[in-house]
Amino acid sequence: MDAFNELRRQARERREKAICEARDAYAATRARIAALEQDILGRDLSSHRTIASCIDSLLPTDRTFTTVDILAGLEALDPRRNWRKRPLDSHISRLRERGPMRQTELAMAILEAGYHLDNKHTPPSVSVALHKTILTYCAKTVYF
Repeated sequence: MDAFNELRRQARERREKAICEARDAYAATRARIAALEQDILGRDLSSHRTIASCIDSLLPTDRTFTTVDILAGLEALDPRRNWRKRPLDSHISRLRERGPMRQTELAMAILEAGYHLDNKHTPPSVSVALHKTILTYCAKTVYF
């Protein structure tokens, strides 16, 4: 019985080795295909870029911008991809919380909010802080 178990163990090891070699060959082939595709198209593959990295590549540092500006840039970056506004809003909110981005213009009924990206963290303007305070107070107030 030990001889049969030893044969089974050796067969299992050979099978595992063959599977590992096939996976390595597959990964190497995919890497070669991706490199060829980049050489032919002359640009990075959009499938390997996250939404956050695409947004970060389009954020201007010298002027105020809106989410509409960034969405237009995303569509120009890759027209085949379906760009949604919610991930853009989430990423901008995270940047505002971390500090490198500040809101310069409040959103109105038909106007988008304006944002500015700068390297030094500056507190938001008084009107934005006042607006947040009012919204927080109104959210806590319960009317009966």
